[in-house]
Amino acid sequence: MINKKLVLLFTVLFTSLSLYANVSFKQENFNIYDMEKNTAKIKKGNLSLGQSGVIYHTYSDKNSIILATAEVIKSYKDYSLIKISDFTDLKQDALPTTSKIVKNNDTFILNYLYSASLLIAPNQESFVNVRRIFSYHNFVHSDVYASFLKIEGEPYPSKELIQEYTRKENIGTIFYAIEGRVYIYDAKSFKQLASFVLPYDDDDTQLPFYTRVEKIEEGQFSWLKSLSFDSTVKMLRTLGFLPKDYDEYDDYEEIDEEGNIIKNEKLLPSEQYNLYYKKFLGLDKD
Repeated sequence: MINKKLVLLFTVLFTSLSLYANVSFKQENFNIYDMEKNTAKIKKGNLSLGQSGVIYHTYSDKNSIILATAEVIKSYKDYSLIKISDFTDLKQDALPTTSKIVKNNDTFILNYLYSASLLIAPNQESFVNVRRIFSYHNFVHSDVYASFLKIEGEPYPSKELIQEYTRKENIGTIFYAIEGRVYIYDAKSFKQLASFVLPYDDDDTQLPFYTRVEKIEEGQFSWLKSLSFDSTVKMLRTLGFLPKDYDEYDDYEEIDEEGNIIKNEKLLPSEQYNLYYKKFLGLDKD
């Protein structure tokens, strides 16, 4: 019998090599040029749309200041186009601001804070394996994030609340493990940067994600656990998390000649987890 750990090791090594070959999360500096209104170019091609960073200006005395944030909106073989917007990560009324604006030859730091990451995973196995692959990333532990959600009373927050958290904690990337695959998102633009296959056993899926913090209440998952399958599906459809005629999940129901449901199966935790995060990230439309 093939050793499961050995298979996982080769999967991890292959995944790491193939991912590094296609996308880099290394922080790099580029001078901007051809600036027009709120866009500029950098001499770096083949980037993922949504990759972000900050733009700073260096004075003659070698001091520097961050002027704006920017994200890649178009990328070609030899260069990329970035869209420039206000930098609000360190917003503080007590601190002085600058009237200086972004100009050609200012520096764009690509993948700013990308090594600081948040990981959402269904169980300990997937959580540990992702951290093993990206060993150079500094992952905020899920317990810390769960404690924040518990205080907020939000087991599953909105994108705005996630971005508020990642901004406060200086997190650049978010990793989601869903259905045996890991999706990497830019925390600022909330756009998918890359994805890769990572097999794991989802029998012990934990809601709303893997954490040792207990009883995160008052969120979307709190009422799912006590509902029958048909009630859950109807609510998911009403909220737009499932189409009206989602045949895959209709197969769980047996209906008599009058159309009454005569048998229900409870929605598994892994199904709840996958349905919710796929809808949340828009992966159900792929």
